[in-house]
Amino acid sequence: MGLDNVRVVFSDLFDTLILRTVAPENTKRLAAKRLAAALDGALDAEQIYQVRARLEREACAATEAAGGDLEFRFDDAFMGRLHAELAARSPAVRAMSIAQLTTLCHEVELDAELRVQTLDEGVLQFLREAKERGLPVYAVSDFYFPETLLARLLERHGVAHLFDRLFVSSEHRVTKRSGRLYDLALGSVGVAPSEILMIGDNEHSDVKVAGDKGLRTHHIDRAAQRALYEEAKRLEEPRSVEVLIRQAVYARGGATLESFFPEFPLTLFAFIDKLYLALRRDGVRDALFLSREGEFLKRLFDRYQDIHHLGPRSRIRTHYLLASRCSTFIASLAPIEEETFETLFRQYRALSLRDFLSNLNFEAADVAALAAELGIDPDRREADFPTSAIFAVVKATPHFRARYEEIRTEQRALFKRYVAGMVPDGERAGIALVDVGWKGTIQDHIHRIYDGRVAIDGYYLGLVSAGAAGPTNRKRGVLFSLLDGGTPFWTVYNDNRAVFEILLGASHGSASRYVDDGAGGVRVATLDLPEEQAIYRELIAPLQRGFEEVFVHLAELFSRVHFTMHHFDELVARTHARFSFLPTDTEMDFFSRLHHFENFGAFGTSRFDIHPDVPLRARLRNLVALARAPRSTLERGWWPALTLEQLGLGPLRPVMGWLRLQRTFGPGGLAR
Repeated sequence: MGLDNVRVVFSDLFDTLILRTVAPENTKRLAAKRLAAALDGALDAEQIYQVRARLEREACAATEAAGGDLEFRFDDAFMGRLHAELAARSPAVRAMSIAQLTTLCHEVELDAELRVQTLDEGVLQFLREAKERGLPVYAVSDFYFPETLLARLLERHGVAHLFDRLFVSSEHRVTKRSGRLYDLALGSVGVAPSEILMIGDNEHSDVKVAGDKGLRTHHIDRAAQRALYEEAKRLEEPRSVEVLIRQAVYARGGATLESFFPEFPLTLFAFIDKLYLALRRDGVRDALFLSREGEFLKRLFDRYQDIHHLGPRSRIRTHYLLASRCSTFIASLAPIEEETFETLFRQYRALSLRDFLSNLNFEAADVAALAAELGIDPDRREADFPTSAIFAVVKATPHFRARYEEIRTEQRALFKRYVAGMVPDGERAGIALVDVGWKGTIQDHIHRIYDGRVAIDGYYLGLVSAGAAGPTNRKRGVLFSLLDGGTPFWTVYNDNRAVFEILLGASHGSASRYVDDGAGGVRVATLDLPEEQAIYRELIAPLQRGFEEVFVHLAELFSRVHFTMHHFDELVARTHARFSFLPTDTEMDFFSRLHHFENFGAFGTSRFDIHPDVPLRARLRNLVALARAPRSTLERGWWPALTLEQLGLGPLRPVMGWLRLQRTFGPGGLAR
């Protein structure tokens, strides 16, 4: 490809300088996926793609009927028709002007193209050499982008300076295929065709037609690229994508610690993918991930956005909010004359004085002083603390009442200042929280901290109870919900909710209180227990590293396909059910090494012992109870598989797991 006796270079762009990693048509499907995420959920990606494809065909036919070539332009006129079609089905589009939709579509299209594009280094070097020789270089391209949008694409690639002008078929409604775009370009450059070199990959448009016009030509063989496109078309078929999902999930193999619960990253990816769509559709710009499970979830969410190359218009800002039921409880309470402590007592009745005061953020010295003043043992547990004489006496004690009000008002003010440091406009615009679940108690506390005047929206991996949800305290289960009859496959995820809390453990302890840092900011004190830190460091952190590796593979896969995880709900549920219903012995042993630390209500530690010494007579009683009431027997603990072990019925675990699989996924299964 020489430049001798060449005065001007014409260059094709797509499949010449710019290569794609997916089939060209799939970039439009990816753009439709991104547009669907930016709208209100009334339209899915496939609907948008099909509407667009039909309008493109109609626009091309209209251009040809008017004397042009079979071409269309992604401009305001086309957008007017697209706006009318989408607005009929989407309130979000109805609320937009044509100009706003045009801007959004252009941004979406540009992002989708850039995500799957690379530059051919050989062609790039040739164009640089031509510019160094002082030769004019013109892009001559059959493409539907308006010239301004194509120029932006080249700018984003850092090559716009190589081109003196762009000749784009959509701009002039004539193409290289017919030769009329060459006529236009030749008439503009004023150089004899024999002194112009045209380089391109298309044997008809870039070689034969250009040669017929008298141009010198250089054909770039893209047989390998076409083969890649054919292979990439697999990504347009759900079954092929399922195969790739399974390959990503089970790629690690082996029996190392990092390979336990191999399906868990797919469950997390399904949640993050659905979460992003939900946040975008609701117009959320800032998402506050609640500690502690939110630490790892935020990290995965940020990786997801990075891998999908989401720009400022579509990227959601994320924040990590250190909060717990304990740290937000006292700030949520009313003055002592009005407060019933219902949110504590509805779940925790058997409490000691120390338990009660600890839930109110009283320090050890306060507890000791009150106990001494009242002459009682602070650690003696009352069977029903709310109705006990101790509770009545404590509430009436001036010392308690003064300290209660001091802590309550201080913690409320500090919490508000802490949140305002992340989302300054939160009190006006509302606050969006992300957490693992299950009732949204922390959200209820936060809603009360703002006296119900601030709209709080909670996005949970799973939701099993509405709690104090209301018009300004909305909650949704993103992956699953038991509300309103339950979402599909909720039984699978609800089978062992503890696994989410355990495997999403954090590098720090639970938030305990908010402290003025003396510089206008707020510091969060955490309860860092050595045993808890050791479990995270030695067991959870290695697992999370493995989970993140698989998650990244899945995110990279889905950045190249037009599907969302909604298309694979059953696949995700089935894979999650494997370790939920049929855990391996090594996974059960691993679980038995873990502890669950309760930091609210009745403080304590739950241990998952799977090797209890259960006498034969007790085993027989347990077997009879299981036969009579299998559901209530299995679901009375943390996890049915664990419950069987603790009842001394471990050998039944595979049988019961298989039966639960059939009950869930078999004909007429409960999950559907």
